[in-house]
Amino acid sequence: MNFLARAWNPRKLNYKLWKETRAELERRSKQCKQVDEIRKLLKGFTEYTPDRGAASEKTVGTLSWETTEAGWLMRGFHGEKVVATIRKIENHKPVNGEVEVHEVTVLGQNMQERFKDVDKARKAGSDLFEKLRF
Repeated sequence: MNFLARAWNPRKLNYKLWKETRAELERRSKQCKQVDEIRKLLKGFTEYTPDRGAASEKTVGTLSWETTEAGWLMRGFHGEKVVATIRKIENHKPVNGEVEVHEVTVLGQNMQERFKDVDKARKAGSDLFEKLRF
């Protein structure tokens, strides 16, 4: 099944494939000529989220974080509610050395700091959640 055909049917995808497809839609929405079609597809993805598997999570502090299987987007959960995200905004570039490639958002607030290590990004996101939640 090609990418766009898969994207029109989010309810037929398992969680990992759903997450990969949504991340690809978000990436394409910033650089694609089919922006209107991509936005319609993304709307369908925001209206439906399949069950997430507990095996694909890593707990840091009070948050359960998705692992990096899908690559571009990892969500942080407090219970069943999504309260944080880590977005991969660049690829590591061996030519230029290590680069900060992960952007963290907690309760709608973007952190200024970028991270090259996803575990440090999870820790920073969990710490900020603890500060902001009360």
